[in-house]
Amino acid sequence: MTKIRPDMTNEPTAILWFEKEYAFLSNFFPSPIIVLSHGGKWPEARHTFKTVEHGYQAMKATRKGDFDAVRTAMTPAQAKWYGNRMPLRGDWEDVKNKIMMQCLRAKFLQNDALAQRLLDTGERRIFEGNTWNDTIWGVCYSEKTGCWTGENRLGLMLEEVRDEIRSKS
Repeated sequence: MTKIRPDMTNEPTAILWFEKEYAFLSNFFPSPIIVLSHGGKWPEARHTFKTVEHGYQAMKATRKGDFDAVRTAMTPAQAKWYGNRMPLRGDWEDVKNKIMMQCLRAKFLQNDALAQRLLDTGERRIFEGNTWNDTIWGVCYSEKTGCWTGENRLGLMLEEVRDEIRSKS
């Protein structure tokens, strides 16, 4: 587990919460994406998802019915709920980071306005601060240590997508 130094998250420029003007960074933000399904027991095809969360959770599926239930869920919270209760594809741990990047790239490369908003964050560090103890995709604050702890995979991936967009400009 990575401890994020307080000076990293307390930088005046650090983005720590995906709310207000930074709500668009959240995987729950309404931003339709089109991605290629992983195949599973059904043919690969391009699918439209309401949010990154819908796409990411659907890609966990081993059954077409589960895939469709997540894909058509009314909200990203509902998609996450379904995704956390269905059987996972056998290679999930090996492919989940790649799938998250695929969904994030789709979000920002298929939407010029969102790409510009991501570019407008400049060189700022991006942290997915949260209160639900997600220390894989984000970071959580510990009163005990005075540090934010977590791998911050989502924040780092967003920074990587930003760099990719910048390099294509």
